Amino acid sequence: MNMSHPRMCVSRGTYLVTRTTLECRFLLRPDPVVEQIFLYCLGRAAELCDIQIHAVCVESNHLHMVVTDTEGKLSEFMHWLDRHVSLCLMEHYRRTHPHRQLEGIWSKQPFSATLLLTPEAILDKIVYTLTNPVKDGMVHDYRKWPGLCSRPGDWLEPERWVDRPKLYFKERPDYAAAAVNFVPPPQFTNRDTSDLVSDVEALIRDKQTAVRAGRRQGRRPILGVKAVQRADPFDAPRSRRPMGRLNPRLAAGGNKEAMQQGMLALRGFRDAYREAWHEFRQNLKATFPGGTYLMRRLYDVECKPLDAVCWCALAPG
Repeated sequence: MNMSHPRMCVSRGTYLVTRTTLECRFLLRPDPVVEQIFLYCLGRAAELCDIQIHAVCVESNHLHMVVTDTEGKLSEFMHWLDRHVSLCLMEHYRRTHPHRQLEGIWSKQPFSATLLLTPEAILDKIVYTLTNPVKDGMVHDYRKWPGLCSRPGDWLEPERWVDRPKLYFKERPDYAAAAVNFVPPPQFTNRDTSDLVSDVEALIRDKQTAVRAGRRQGRRPILGVKAVQRADPFDAPRSRRPMGRLNPRLAAGGNKEAMQQGMLALRGFRDAYREAWHEFRQNLKATFPGGTYLMRRLYDVECKPLDAVCWCALAPG
């Protein structure tokens, strides 16, 4: 029997997370209500699951985040975030577009999570996340994006408190607001934060300069803020984002040795999981590899300790 690859949850692992809307519709189009919903749910989900947030960019039909999963609860984090953002937005669009039908907010494809194996990969994906509106031709500078897009300078700021949306959530005194805290990745705790912010901003400037040069050479125009905000949230781009063709599990920022080691460790996890799965189906005592999430949550199976050396040697503690 063929089985899909299991998702491995790595405690203290830093990830690039990507999520796409249903049929790539513009259901996350920049809007004050949409931003409030997402930020509130992000703060609550991060608090519940001990997730550190490093960078976030929410475009009209997809989002990118760079986060550190301190307790191996990334799937729980995404489940809570997906569910509550969806319920709030469904209610929002029922009110603003009562004659339109909406089956859901998120694509039926699961979220993508790429484990970042090196500091270079982490910086690369933070820059990728924040400059995504520029790469996609929406604006010429990521700071002009009218929706939610964090900045490296947020690492120097205190936590941001977001009021609970007046949609879906019950009016209870607890959790009337949620704190959203952007922090630098733990792999850089030995760096001065101000210096790290300056370095990342320089990388962003270089990236945007290269993207703009390529766009001018290809004579591809910028859509602009007004056009982004005028878009119908139920519309979708004519050219759809490719789905299911490329979903990298690992990134090493060009470090071939780290990528090879990561691929070997990932292959070992999948082989051990497959063997334990077959034993489990035959009602035999099965011990799953460290990093197993769903089987442990559903059936409380026994799991080996995760070999943190393979994945988190760069993380402190």
